[in-house]
Amino acid sequence: MKKSKLSLKVEKIKFPKKYKYVIKGELITNKILQVTIYSCKNKKVLYRLFIDEKEYITYKYDSHKWSKAMLRNLESRDCNAITNYIVDTNIKANDSKKILGCQEEDLLISIYEYQKQLKIKAYIKKRRAIDDMFEQLKPLPEDLNEWVINKVFKDSNYIIYQKKGKKISGYCTRCKKKIKLDDVKHNKKIVCPNCQTEVTALSVGLWKRRNDVSNEKYFNIINNTSKGLVVRVFEAIKDETYQKQKLYITEVSRFLVNEKKMPQGYRWCDKQYCNGYYYWSYGTNWHERNDCLYHPSSYLYTDNLDEELIDKYKYCGLNNAKNIGTIDVIRYLYNYQTKPILEQFVKYELYNLVNDIILYQSRNKFFDSIDIDMNLKADTLKKVLGLNKQQMKTIKQANVDIYLLRLYKFSIKINQELDSKELRYLHIKGNGYYYSNFYPYGNIEKLTSAINEEGEIVRGYVTLKKLIMYKKKQKITNDNFYIDYLDYLEECKFLGYNMKSKSILYPKNLMKAHEETTKLIKIKEDEITKENLLKLHGAVAEIFQEEIKGYNFIFPRKISDFIKESEVLHHCVKSYVRSVASGKTFIIFMRDKSNKDKPLYTIEFNNNRIVQIRGYKNSNPTEEALNVAKKWLSNVNKKLNAA
Repeated sequence: MKKSKLSLKVEKIKFPKKYKYVIKGELITNKILQVTIYSCKNKKVLYRLFIDEKEYITYKYDSHKWSKAMLRNLESRDCNAITNYIVDTNIKANDSKKILGCQEEDLLISIYEYQKQLKIKAYIKKRRAIDDMFEQLKPLPEDLNEWVINKVFKDSNYIIYQKKGKKISGYCTRCKKKIKLDDVKHNKKIVCPNCQTEVTALSVGLWKRRNDVSNEKYFNIINNTSKGLVVRVFEAIKDETYQKQKLYITEVSRFLVNEKKMPQGYRWCDKQYCNGYYYWSYGTNWHERNDCLYHPSSYLYTDNLDEELIDKYKYCGLNNAKNIGTIDVIRYLYNYQTKPILEQFVKYELYNLVNDIILYQSRNKFFDSIDIDMNLKADTLKKVLGLNKQQMKTIKQANVDIYLLRLYKFSIKINQELDSKELRYLHIKGNGYYYSNFYPYGNIEKLTSAINEEGEIVRGYVTLKKLIMYKKKQKITNDNFYIDYLDYLEECKFLGYNMKSKSILYPKNLMKAHEETTKLIKIKEDEITKENLLKLHGAVAEIFQEEIKGYNFIFPRKISDFIKESEVLHHCVKSYVRSVASGKTFIIFMRDKSNKDKPLYTIEFNNNRIVQIRGYKNSNPTEEALNVAKKWLSNVNKKLNAA
């Protein structure tokens, strides 16, 4: 049906008082039935349905929008339950039956049944397509359990040890053998002398106290179908008790990746839910859903990829990624359709960059505001990254991510190029910043570079290599080192120290030196504030200070004046000292003439007006004091205008 040929003109009708709704039906052609629903209470039209044998469409007059929703669903959505209605129609029973396909005498019930049957037919058609697609999936590999233990849980193996005198015996959960050990510490990594696997050592006493260790991981298996690639998402749980191990593998969702479309998810539903509107009980129990379980850091089963990745995905690079660890497979395949250069990233084993790029422009719009500084449309990896052959080797050895690559390019720009070991040392681990535009190496750049008056980049406080050497000497492992070091050097500069002196640039104990400069900064700031207050007092005291009707207005001249005012009146005026000293605002003490030394009211003056007047515990002034303050304000503004 073409909407442009359908009439929305509303006919005037009589609204009967004893009914809530009027349903008017008529044939507008031999094949199209028009049904209009009126509200008697509001005396207006709600919906107009156009129905033929194959489809229907509804116009909503309230929102002026077309809808393909079932009428029953529109009722509940728009809070218009159609009850107590009268049907006005001249449609013959045979014509109604021919279009709606049912023998109900009530037109509304016939429409409900007609729409229900159309939904069932559409669902069955979709259900069969899903079943046909999933019937093409291959059986799970015979070596899957072994692969999961060796690959997915390679970092989740343990040696449970116990000490008897000087002898240490243990049990390896990886090779399931009893072994003898020379030296071991609880919760530390060691290599099993039998299977040569890196494992975590756990004391048998603490192990039994913990009762068991459970690890949960996700992995993907790719299968090719006539509809496209299906990425199967599995959850693997390994439960271990002493000398016992159980492995549980469950397929939790499937995703169809095809033809530049958004990957479509399918979820396992075992409910028998069929009330006339949802039909989850037909055929298999894999259903198209938008809430499918999916984990971006999943392992990929690669042994079957040569036969599964065919046609346009044959050269996507995943079949060369056996050492990739975890990867967002679905986003990779989705992004590969528009960024085929990803294949070269994988072949060159730049796995961290791959993960960052596919998260940069994904269906969830991560990294929207980050400039990755790459020309992903270039035909070679060197052109994409803007690096030469030797520099490419460096970033490969360091396995850089987007931010570490940016730092590396920065080091080249300032002629302090880092090698792969230095990059790995500077790498800030953890993925807390991967989903935001926070750049974790900003403080390193501030330490090692500056911009002169001509806008040129010049050397900063230290070089990159000396920064690394100094951090190693300080034996500080956390990444707060850079911000603490930068803060210390900025304070030294403010204090007027010789910034070329090695003893200043590289103190033996950074934390202790930082504490000392912080104390000196406070003293210097107080000295500057004191000096500024005295200058300000000499410049503006005559403007603000005067006597009016038994009240004295006094401009403070010392820091101690603010402290006294604050302590006596129990408010926070002492925190305004630096703002007053810098000229951002002005504070005036309002005192009783008979007792000028006793604080009474505190006035803040700014932009030719009284911002606030506060007395004891921030109380408001009396009406008399307020009127005097207004008179004082008028006099002050006259003086300022005259000046």
